[in-house]
Amino acid sequence: MLQQIRPAVVMIVVMTVITGLAYPLAMTGIAQALFPYLGPTSKALVDRVKEDAAKLAQENPNTPIPVDLVTTSASGLDPDITPAAALFQVPRVAKARGLAPDKLRALVEQHTDGRLFGIIGEPHVNVLKLNLALDAMGG
Repeated sequence: MLQQIRPAVVMIVVMTVITGLAYPLAMTGIAQALFPYLGPTSKALVDRVKEDAAKLAQENPNTPIPVDLVTTSASGLDPDITPAAALFQVPRVAKARGLAPDKLRALVEQHTDGRLFGIIGEPHVNVLKLNLALDAMGG
């Protein structure tokens, strides 16, 4: 029995060192060598976010700016935004479409999906579905 347990334990330790230490450290080193100026510490990213936040602050003064309006995903194609981001845009969209802001807020609330099973994920608004609903309203 010891002949079977010893190789199993040795293999677990070896694989843990390879997959838990060596591989992550190697990938981190390669990523830092290839992309030293990307990520959240990038000056260009910080400047762009500040510029976007300043533009949005002019649009809705005295209203907190939702973070997903000034940041982007890796693909830039996310179909969902936070309810706060959708509600932040209500005055501008209502004006552009000639709708009452209260009516648009109600539509945003109708198209806000909650957490999966009440615990998984965050509440979100599918922008495509909301825009199709707006188009159906004729606004």
